[in-house]
Amino acid sequence: MAMLANSPQPLLDVQGLVVRIGSKATGFDVVRGVSFQVQPGETVCIVGESGSGKTLTALTLLGLHADPVRIASGRIALDGADLISLSERDFAALRGDRIAMVFQDPMTSLNPVLTIGEQISEVISAHREGLGRSQLRAEAVDLLKLVGIPAAAERLDAYPHQLSGGMRQRILIAIALANQPRVIVADEPTTALDVTIQAQVMDVMRAAVAKSGAALLLITHDMGLVAETADRVLVMYAGRIVESGSVYDVFREPRHPYTRALLSSIPRVDGDPDAALEALGGEPPRLSNLPPGCSFRPRCKLSAGRAACTREDPQLREITVGHAAACHFAEELVDQMILQGDAP
Repeated sequence: MAMLANSPQPLLDVQGLVVRIGSKATGFDVVRGVSFQVQPGETVCIVGESGSGKTLTALTLLGLHADPVRIASGRIALDGADLISLSERDFAALRGDRIAMVFQDPMTSLNPVLTIGEQISEVISAHREGLGRSQLRAEAVDLLKLVGIPAAAERLDAYPHQLSGGMRQRILIAIALANQPRVIVADEPTTALDVTIQAQVMDVMRAAVAKSGAALLLITHDMGLVAETADRVLVMYAGRIVESGSVYDVFREPRHPYTRALLSSIPRVDGDPDAALEALGGEPPRLSNLPPGCSFRPRCKLSAGRAACTREDPQLREITVGHAAACHFAEELVDQMILQGDAP
């Protein structure tokens, strides 16, 4: 599989990750040979429809998968250390310290019977012994200020239900930042929020991550958010990465029909307000019963009459420097865009 050109020592290095549901004999793969790297201070977005495998990939990075889900093969390394070989006890010591997660729904992620201050202090004290109550409280106040919560000292004594959705999401970001992790994984962190609050929360996350120097792996289905946030983007479909590259390259010249379909569904500021948005027909395949050949073939406009699409599942390959796609006809797709006037 072609890999993007990265520095020799990435912060997070995932190679050939296969995640399986069930046994080798009767189960099926839900993450199928995923490989990527994240550099210090970099923001990488994984984008795709529901069921593409992006959230399960994220959970696996933190060892949060459970039976019958298991890692069948591959490697996950953080600062060169192999995470897959860690015991649950060692992984628990790492989780929330060197790698942390911001979950999608703060109401189910926060404990309703503990105050905000108690929950932040719990995360800090789990990885740093010997801090007194006043020290923990002071650090918690600083974290709330970092994520833009007003009257931070007073908020420590509040319970989650007493705060707005946007405030609760900021609390989750503060908790993730509590021990200055090297990598933060954020799974659809703005899905449950209205558009204005989404923008505020993402501004807070970007500023906090920049200040802490952490790398951000953002899981989303929102291509607009990808454009505003990411340095690089990984497009997932049916458990695989089908396109990867810089945001500029992927948005300017998408090399996979699925990526192009996602981008075409976004309203354009300079477009005709009365024009219908382009919709992607069909549904993602069942991972337990993938079609022969390319998994995107039943929904792809390029595949009609193409024997290669039926015969062989294309591998991710580098098309231009740093830009890879898993499509037999990646070069033809860009030529077609130019002829149709779709490319910038």
